[in-house]
Amino acid sequence: MTRRTPWGANIARAVSGDPYVDLPEGTETGESCSQALVIAGLDWGVDLKEVSIAGGPKIDRYFAVVRESDDYALGVVGRAYTPIQNTDLAMFTDSLSEEAAVTTSAVGSLDDGRRVFAVVDFGDYRPPGTGGEEVVDLSMVVHTRHDGGGALTAGLFPMRLSCANGMRHTIAAKARNVKIRHTMRADVRLDEARRALGIADKAITDMTKTVERLIETPFTDAKFAKLMEQLLPVKGDELPASTVTRRTNTRDAMFALWSEAPNLDTIRGTGYAAVNAVAEWEQWVRPVRGKRSREDHHMMALTGFGTSLAERAQAVVLS
Repeated sequence: MTRRTPWGANIARAVSGDPYVDLPEGTETGESCSQALVIAGLDWGVDLKEVSIAGGPKIDRYFAVVRESDDYALGVVGRAYTPIQNTDLAMFTDSLSEEAAVTTSAVGSLDDGRRVFAVVDFGDYRPPGTGGEEVVDLSMVVHTRHDGGGALTAGLFPMRLSCANGMRHTIAAKARNVKIRHTMRADVRLDEARRALGIADKAITDMTKTVERLIETPFTDAKFAKLMEQLLPVKGDELPASTVTRRTNTRDAMFALWSEAPNLDTIRGTGYAAVNAVAEWEQWVRPVRGKRSREDHHMMALTGFGTSLAERAQAVVLS
């Protein structure tokens, strides 16, 4: 299987050695997120500038978020918007390292710099009953947006190492993300870091309980076929023929993963394998539209919200 880079195609520099990032020999790396930001060339700032119509009158109450290094406009925002700089993200991420035994493993950017992120290594988790062969990487992603779409946010991102499937669906919605209060005061940053670490602890607890329930749930071919019927129904006179064809093809592809994917060999026959077959298709097989790469779509989904097909599958399996 081709090695996957779940943190996006525009991954910058690993700091402590992210297992999914192959760095060329002699590549310079930093010991902190702040250092990595400089090495990666992501230490640029943003500023707000007035917006005008084709060089004419300005548009009242709106500003462009402009990257200072090249005057590139990243988004348009209202006058109440307060920019969060990449250095703010790095200082907060370094506060996590000060407060707990975690290290920044990578920094990167997406969508021409509209999103900047850091990956923080929390170690791994090996579910019981799998002989130690099943490994879930535990990382926190800290990210900010320069297009007005969100605040500085941190959230745990568990990932199944054998296939790089993201497993945020195993975490209760309220424990997936925490918005970080923007401040330059070091003491407040540490308080926010402690709060984020508390959310991460809750997320890890939720994830381990859910994964263990899924592993303990027996699942057969017949059950998987029924799961497909619930997720992607094809019966009904109101469905157009194109929808029936698309859903049938998707169901066939998911069943093939459920039956044959080598990365499911050690867990096949469980609800955990069923959900991962759905996640595999959703994250790595489903056709990608537009100019973004599959890896970028993966990371964009990670830093966004919404109910995924894998989340729906998990709810059915555990019902």
